[in-house]
Amino acid sequence: MNEPVRALVVEDSRVLGRLIAASLRGLGCEITNSWRCDDALDRLRNGEADLAIVDIYLLDGSGIDLVKEARKMDDSPAIIVLTADARIRTLEEAKDAGADIVMTKPFRRDELRDAVRRLTAQN
Repeated sequence: MNEPVRALVVEDSRVLGRLIAASLRGLGCEITNSWRCDDALDRLRNGEADLAIVDIYLLDGSGIDLVKEARKMDDSPAIIVLTADARIRTLEEAKDAGADIVMTKPFRRDELRDAVRRLTAQN
């Protein structure tokens, strides 16, 4: 990565959000955490992220809806969706919404880092 990847972590669990952020900093990413859908959507509209890591179930809305809105943007970031709901229907819904990668929780840190590397190498 020449320029640092600007990653937006949208996770309502502050503990998990901070753990994800710490893991991505190890890859040289610049991290912004967002705990709410409206804040995350504003940041995406302002072009503040090259990569978004989005939980499906957020306290104030749906990560699926957030992904759909992000995909309507001209310069949409790469998107990884995280979910504890491993039902096939949920995973398909995330992919259909526009997620590049869908990961189920719990996940290993190296799995997340590998996913980020794959997506950022494509850009």
